Amino acid sequence: MLIGCSSGGSSSNGGGGFQSSGCSILNFSINGQVGETTINQTSHLIQLYMPTSNNLADLAPLATLSQGATINQPAAGTGFAYNMSSPMAFTVTSQNGQSSQSYIVTVSHPSFYFNGTQNDVNLFVGQNYSLVPVTTPSNLTVDYAYSTSSFNVSPNGYGVLITPYALGSGMITATLAQDSSTIQQVMVNVVTPVINSVGYSTSFIPSSYTSIAENSIVILPANHYVNFNLDSNISNYSISQCNIEIANTSALFANGAGYNTGSTGTSSIVTVQILGTNSQVLASYSFTVDIQ
Repeated sequence: MLIGCSSGGSSSNGGGGFQSSGCSILNFSINGQVGETTINQTSHLIQLYMPTSNNLADLAPLATLSQGATINQPAAGTGFAYNMSSPMAFTVTSQNGQSSQSYIVTVSHPSFYFNGTQNDVNLFVGQNYSLVPVTTPSNLTVDYAYSTSSFNVSPNGYGVLITPYALGSGMITATLAQDSSTIQQVMVNVVTPVINSVGYSTSFIPSSYTSIAENSIVILPANHYVNFNLDSNISNYSISQCNIEIANTSALFANGAGYNTGSTGTSSIVTVQILGTNSQVLASYSFTVDIQ
């Protein structure tokens, strides 16, 4: 009867000699693989990756075993190739024949995606954007190629920083350095932000919503909470660094979750702004507020 595998050790063979009881796969590799093999000696799972151009149904692995141990599948170098397009079991038996251990080997193609990014990225002039790759296996190198007169691409940590400087579009092609068949393409569109309209609701009439025409005069009650709402094409874009601010020329409003109107008789020009990198004003929308 076979018993659980130990990591090493020896036992008597009854004739005065000692044989190893180890039954582990110490290393498992395939010529041309991408990255290092991961062997979990607790769960007995083995994971490795082959380039996309390789046929997973025709692979010849090489296994390093515990001293004197044998494996139920001949390893590479003996002329055997396997269909490893699905997980495959390998069983190792110790030299003394008293212990064994099964391993499940999974071979996959490498892959990567950009964290938080879809196929298209829409940016504003003056609004930087970080493109961060997530690779499987981890920490693979990604090379970038692009041709455009609308933005620059520069190294930024593990990814790259896109810096738009002119309206237009361009394609970034990212390729795994370890597997040139694995690519991702991201279209970058540099556009002008537009504030379509601004509206407001107040605690004076909570259920009402009123649109504000640009350069118009809005009459609001004194000492009431007011909430401004912005309708802008910025909502269509994934830009975490972009801010929306309310700027005014007097202490008409107190900053907070919304704004509190001041005393009767005050008046101010209010400007709603979309701010880019370094507080650059990308778009603005102004109107006058009179408190009565």
